[in-house]
Amino acid sequence: LRGAALLHGVRGRPAVDLEAAVRAAMGLAVLAEDLGDLIAEIDVNPLIALPDAAVVVDALIVPGARD
Repeated sequence: LRGAALLHGVRGRPAVDLEAAVRAAMGLAVLAEDLGDLIAEIDVNPLIALPDAAVVVDALIVPGARD
């Protein structure tokens, strides 16, 4: 990632919990897989990575087309 240095801590800021950020992303992947065609899109903005957690602040889930 272009901004990877920010995740490791710069300018006196602590590193973020990369495992928490990965767990959040993987959780969304599992949700999308479980719900399959019921979801057309998931938009997470922002996901805030902190030193001890990752928090999804806002998310938009667009339902899939109904048959």
